[in-house]
Amino acid sequence: MKRLMILILLLLPLQYGKGQNLEQFFRTYHKEQGVDAIHIGNITMKLAGLFTETLGVNGIEILDLGEATETLRQRFQDEVKSFKDPEFETLLTENDKEDHTKILVKIKDEMIRELLRAADSEKFEEKKAYRQDLTFRAAQHIFEEHKVAFGRPQMQTLGILDADGFYTNLALLLSDQCEHSIKCAIFEGTTKEVFKDRKEFGGSLFEQIDHVLEYLNVYNKTASVIGDKLREDMREYPPTAIR
Repeated sequence: MKRLMILILLLLPLQYGKGQNLEQFFRTYHKEQGVDAIHIGNITMKLAGLFTETLGVNGIEILDLGEATETLRQRFQDEVKSFKDPEFETLLTENDKEDHTKILVKIKDEMIRELLRAADSEKFEEKKAYRQDLTFRAAQHIFEEHKVAFGRPQMQTLGILDADGFYTNLALLLSDQCEHSIKCAIFEGTTKEVFKDRKEFGGSLFEQIDHVLEYLNVYNKTASVIGDKLREDMREYPPTAIR
């Protein structure tokens, strides 16, 4: 699902009101169904300034159309493209495959007073994978083990295949060709001064998770407590906590 967001950053305290066109633009969308409107005001920004550099920003407005209908998102996208406010000028328009960004600024006294950024992009896992020669032996084994079907219909339902039948980045992560890995290291004591062992696990994320849990299990020692009649075995770290 595409996520559409529009942000206004008030980079300096304004001595004048925002352009009416811009206010109307926000009012049009912030009460629509499926739209999340977030306002970060001047007081919050001042508090944030105690811990980090805010660069003079005194307010942020955000509209997130990630859960809105396709019709509303398309209308938003069309209006962003044609948006005009006499006090704003376009700083950047960029179209990179499925990502579209438009940045407008209000400049006064050679300083940016307001910045409007509108972006239309997909989540990483929903994007088409750069390679399509994927296999799913590990995933197939897991699904068979749990007696769950793993055909093309299930792949589309899970988001492994997109609407056009192409593998997504989620598919790449779950495939045997996954290029990401998990690194584990064991140290002596509570510091990282004495190094004992390390391993790196690759392959499908399903395999990586299993291998990591097996590896940690080796180092999760068992201690025995002798009671009056029975012996109770306890792990150093509860298995549920490790998972």
